[in-house]
Amino acid sequence: MRKPVGILLVTLALALPATAQADYPRFQLDAQYVEYTGDRNSEGFRLTGQVDFTRSVYMTGNHRRLRQRNTDLELNSSSLGLGYRFWLGEATNLRLEVSGEHRDERPDGEFVEDLWGYGVRGGIGHRLIDELEVDASARVMSFHDREDRNIVGYNARARYRAGPNMSFTVEYDVEDGDSAFIVGGTLSNR
Repeated sequence: MRKPVGILLVTLALALPATAQADYPRFQLDAQYVEYTGDRNSEGFRLTGQVDFTRSVYMTGNHRRLRQRNTDLELNSSSLGLGYRFWLGEATNLRLEVSGEHRDERPDGEFVEDLWGYGVRGGIGHRLIDELEVDASARVMSFHDREDRNIVGYNARARYRAGPNMSFTVEYDVEDGDSAFIVGGTLSNR
């Protein structure tokens, strides 16, 4: 009796991690071109990474570097956060993220403003067909260095899966009254 139970336990111990690794963690890396209009009048890039630990729990981080047109002003922002998806069926989810935020402005490489704070994001996503997902979200970032400052933003995104590990995104983003058009590509192990 002990031998079959031992074999079963060893088999389960070896099979469970292999099964978990087949599905999770899942990794995703986005590289995107960003172009803002309005007061920012800037362009640059954004790199975003995401790790899904389960179907619902994930960690996300990004770095955005923009250069204002006709000036030497460089605007950088980074965030690192944790999120949770509430599933409303197989194809629809609500999500909530909390994050640490950092922003700085650098004319000619020198710091002018260095802001640290936190952010809260909420959104809804839906898979229309296997290859096409749409997403809408809102965010509030709060910075408390020299003065209290809140930044509000909205985002709408469409993601087309060109293959099992590659997709393309198109986004429209509004932050602090300035709008941006964002295009990019994604690599993942999904």
